[in-house]
Amino acid sequence: SVDSTGPECNSATILQEIAGRLDARGPVGRFDNSDQKKQRINERYDSMVQRFREWKDLVPNGDGRRLEVLRGCFVGAESEEIVEALRVVYIDYSALRMSGDLIFKVMATLVGRKS
Repeated sequence: SVDSTGPECNSATILQEIAGRLDARGPVGRFDNSDQKKQRINERYDSMVQRFREWKDLVPNGDGRRLEVLRGCFVGAESEEIVEALRVVYIDYSALRMSGDLIFKVMATLVGRKS
């Protein structure tokens, strides 16, 4: 377990810990296919991950917090453990899903693409 106040606490460490805990539970991001709402949410999530992978070469030059977040999204989209851990969060927690949608729209604007 990571101490959230310690210097070793960073998003990659936290996501790896979440992924490890989810591995212990079995397959992640899986749900009853009869749940059409979760299926639509899952498909939207897959679409966003795919777009991040496609946008990797479109990173604008420069510095700043938003560009740092964008670069972090690209790194996360390349890690299947992170993608699957965030899938569970995105599907199961509406407040975090809304945040994810907002982040996606901001990042789409940065790369000059419509969400």
